[in-house]
Amino acid sequence: MENASPAKDAKESLELEILLVREFIDGADQTLIEDGHSELATNLDGLRKAVSERALTKAGYIVALARSRMPIALARQRLPVQN
Repeated sequence: MENASPAKDAKESLELEILLVREFIDGADQTLIEDGHSELATNLDGLRKAVSERALTKAGYIVALARSRMPIALARQRLPVQN
């Protein structure tokens, strides 16, 4: 893989799941609208915003964890191997 980012790889690996969730939400919303309950249909803009915010927060935790462990990993690499 040339210069592929982990975020891009993760998104590509989830494309089918994303499509299935979208189709499910669209179907549920259509049923709600047809049954006269349009007020219960999904606010897609709000949903996208909430999911993006949650993903950014979680990514921040992962980056912080990786950074906090990086000095430990580097120190272990520098230690001489004891037999």
